[in-house]
Amino acid sequence: MKRFPNCHRCGGQSLVEFVLCAPLLIIMLFALLDGSAYYRSAMCVRTAATEAATFYTKRPDASDADVKAHVLACVKGTEGIEFSFSTEDAGTAESDYTMRVKQSSGWKTADVKTVTKSKAFTCKKTIKTFLPSLFGKGNTATATATVVGSSSEEGVLR
Repeated sequence: MKRFPNCHRCGGQSLVEFVLCAPLLIIMLFALLDGSAYYRSAMCVRTAATEAATFYTKRPDASDADVKAHVLACVKGTEGIEFSFSTEDAGTAESDYTMRVKQSSGWKTADVKTVTKSKAFTCKKTIKTFLPSLFGKGNTATATATVVGSSSEEGVLR
């Protein structure tokens, strides 16, 4: 007794299943590759913006060109024309308070003024992707991050 009496008709089943599943598997592969490329760019942009804000906080007298040069030197993935860096003043805040200090001759008061300067750092990177172009949505994706860095100066008013 034959197990598969019409075996010559079953030979193409695997090929048909492969032909039906292959496009789905290929699209999933490209989605994985595009997603990982976008995730890497997004992390690069976020790290660059955070590094710029940290550098500004430590060195508030640095120019925007110095901050950008520091970011380009420290963060991998920021090279190339697809990476952009911009700064914008986020404002200045002032606050006054009175400080009392105990000395041997008694209490001494001093008026103190704090000036906080803030700057917003925006990094943007455009990457070329494959999957959106299949569905007519263009072939680029943009990752953007904005981080605000603040620097405070404190002085005693006489």
